[in-house]
This record gives sequence, C-alpha cells and structure tokens, in this order.
Amino acid sequence: MNETNRMQITNYHTHTFLCNHADGLPSDYVLQAKKDGCTQLGFSDHCPYPVSDDDYWKNIRMKEVDVSFYRTEVQKAASLVDFPVKCGFECEWDEKYASWYKDMLLGEFGADYLVLGSHWLTRGKEHLYAAEFSSRKDFHTYVDQTISGIQSGLFAFYAHPDLFMRSFVDWDDDLACCSAALIDAAVGMKLPLEINGLGMQREVLHTKKG
Repeated sequence: MNETNRMQITNYHTHTFLCNHADGLPSDYVLQAKKDGCTQLGFSDHCPYPVSDDDYWKNIRMKEVDVSFYRTEVQKAASLVDFPVKCGFECEWDEKYASWYKDMLLGEFGADYLVLGSHWLTRGKEHLYAAEFSSRKDFHTYVDQTISGIQSGLFAFYAHPDLFMRSFVDWDDDLACCSAALIDAAVGMKLPLEINGLGMQREVLHTKKG
C-alpha cells in the first residue's frame, strides 16, 4: 500500500494513571501507539480544578500540583516517537469554569487542546451521571448544558457524545430530537464528534425504536 492510501490512525483521547481510572505513563502509550501504527497521539487526562474546589470530581481527575509532572512526562514520551504527541485536558462543562479553562488550562498550563467530555449534569453541588439518568427533565437539562459547552468555543472536539444513551433502552422521538440538537450544535461550531471505542468492550444493550 502506498503512503497516499495508508490509513491514518489518530487518537486524542488518552488517559494516564493521573486521572485515577487508567494505568500507565505517557511513554507506555506512545510506544504502544507506535507499534499499532499511530500517526498522532494526544493525552487528555481529566483536568484539574482550582484548589478552592478541590473536591470537584476529585476521584476521576488530576490535581493542579500534578500538571507539571504530566506535561513533563508527555514531553518525554514525545521524544520517543517520530509522530506528533499533544498534551491536553478533558473537561466537564460548567460555565463558572470557563475562565479557568481558557486562562489556566490553555493559558498558564499551555495545553495544546481541550476536550469536552460531558459526563455529568451539574445541579448546584450535585452531579448526575449521564449514563444513569432516570428523569427526562434532567436529561433535557443535560442536553442544554452540553450544547452550552459546545458553543463556548473552548473545545477541540466533543468526546463520547453517545454516553447518555446508556440511560435509555427504548429509543424514541424525544431522544432523536435531542441527539439532533447536539449534532446541529456541533456542526454549527464545526466541532468534531468523537467515535469512542470503549463501548465495544462493554455489554451490548439491546434497544428498540419506540
């Protein structure tokens, strides 16, 4: 196969042990990516939040004190391969953190990009997981919240946009309309939607159209 027809393998959604639900260092991932024929790799551990909000999603993200180590390890990993390696963060959308994302993550910390990972509906100090919604009202609020994140202009792509589908077994017009709204918002911002492979490792959910 000539170079023109060669498949381009890229991945910008990669986590390390710093996010508390993955294993390994950046160097482990880039070496495996090289074996697999990767052409670009991006790290996007779940972002830190201000020390004043240190309990915010604390079990699934790095802390601010981890950032220097994270960036150094990504830079070390990049030196091991001959393809681009980027350093980013995956973020939830909460408007009160817009300046933190822009000024600290992209600014002071020098992230190459940010990922919108809409896992939670934020309701005051309460966070409801998108894969466990039981209320359509909560789901609709989540869709509005996610669209707000998409339209913020801060993110390079929208990760696992299908996550909410784990909450609803029976597909219906409401879910279709909400999905269309999310897609239209992304199209309007020219924001890519990720095809996430993790679902292929999970139990198959048999759904039906309502």
